[in-house]
Parts: sequence; C-alpha cells; structure tokens
Amino acid sequence: MDLRSLLLEIVFISFGIFIPLTAFLELLRFPEFKEQMKSWTQSAIAIVRIAGMLYLLHWAAVELITFNGYENSSLTRLEGEYWGPYVMGWFLLPALMQLYWLKFWSQRKLPRITLAFVILFISSLMSGLYFDIVMKLGSEYGSNISNGQLLFDILKNIILFLILVFVVNRLGLKKSKSLQSQIK
Repeated sequence: MDLRSLLLEIVFISFGIFIPLTAFLELLRFPEFKEQMKSWTQSAIAIVRIAGMLYLLHWAAVELITFNGYENSSLTRLEGEYWGPYVMGWFLLPALMQLYWLKFWSQRKLPRITLAFVILFISSLMSGLYFDIVMKLGSEYGSNISNGQLLFDILKNIILFLILVFVVNRLGLKKSKSLQSQIK
C-alpha cells in the first residue's frame, strides 16, 4: 500500500465520515462533550489540510521521478477524453482540503459538513470503495469483497483515523497549555 492509498482510505474517507458524525453529536446537545467535539473537529481538520498537501506533493514527486518523456508520463492523461477523473483526483481533492484554512469552511457547520461529503465522495471514487459498495448493492457482476470484509476495512480505517485525531489533539493540547503557562 502506497502513501496515496493510505491517505485516501485512512484519512480522507474517514474524515468524510467523522465530520458529519461529530456535527450530529453536537446537535444532540451533550454539554459535557461540546468542547471535546470542537477540539477533535479542529484536530481532524488540521490533519486533512496537511494530508491534502502531502497527497499533492506525493503525486508531483512520483511524476518527476517517473518522467521519461512526455509520451511515457501519466501527464498525458491531462489530454483526451479521460482528463476529468485525473484532474478531479489529483488537483481538485487537495484543493478542496485547503479550503479548510478559511474560517468560513472550517468553523461554520453546514459548509464544513458539505465539503466533508464532497471529499468523501471523491475519495471513495478514487480508492475504489464506491465501486465495491455499488457492486454489493445489486450489480449482476458481483464483487470479490464480502460484506464483512468491506465493513471491517471501513471500520478499521475509521478507528485508525480516530487514533490519529486523538494523538494530534493531545499533542496540540499539551503545546497550547505549555504556551499559556509561558505567557502568564
């Protein structure tokens, strides 16, 4: 599994599920978890912004390393009838994640959730998860992945993402507490 697949499956898809879920939990108005949900959401947004940059840099590095002339490069996919999915995956996805730097997208609930769903959809298309789910829902061709395996993979990736969010959140809290103690 390469870096691209790890970012798509663990970070981007899980983020697309995590943000609407935390927004729903905020709607339930659990006052004891409100600040924790905000903190986890901000940590998840920080992770996805950096992961978007890594995703684009990984693509650029692979293209520079494998570039042996224009005919042999995957840059030729930018021409012809199949340029849409290529551009959507490599340029649009990281660009959408960078919108979270703007307060409008990161702090307002509806734009944050909408953008998370768009990221989830594009990431699912690129990773093949979308096609596995569609095949399970009644395609005559079937799928080589069982329902249990598909569910296990999704849950595993979400748990890994939650661990990453927890670690980033804890590191951020320690850093902010130490900075606050230095200011006083």
